[in-house]
Amino acid sequence: METIPLSRNEDIERYLKFYDDLIKEKKLEEFKKFSTSRKKIKKLKEEADDEWEDEEKKEDFENLVKQIALKNKTNFESYFDSLENKYGKKKKKKGNEEIDDQKFEEIQKKLEKNKKENLKKIKK
Repeated sequence: METIPLSRNEDIERYLKFYDDLIKEKKLEEFKKFSTSRKKIKKLKEEADDEWEDEEKKEDFENLVKQIALKNKTNFESYFDSLENKYGKKKKKKGNEEIDDQKFEEIQKKLEKNKKENLKKIKK
């Protein structure tokens, strides 16, 4: 019973019935070892309900749970921080610098002038 995770003494009959049914349906072959070991099943010793009443054990368990949760959270956050550092940095493109109103007007005039010159060339 100790080798079956989360099993309890009440589960013994259910497990035996499960295997008996499989043997009856001829899905499993019955071996002599099964019959002999069936009689030697060791029951789990009953856990005392007051085991968790020891405050020190309870606090240790709660601290362990908190440490695991904190570690998982830190790993998760550091993973996203590393992704943000790697891919999240915006690269400045040329020409994205701030310009004042006067410089803006000069650029507009220059563009208008170029536009007019291009139109004249097209018409010729």
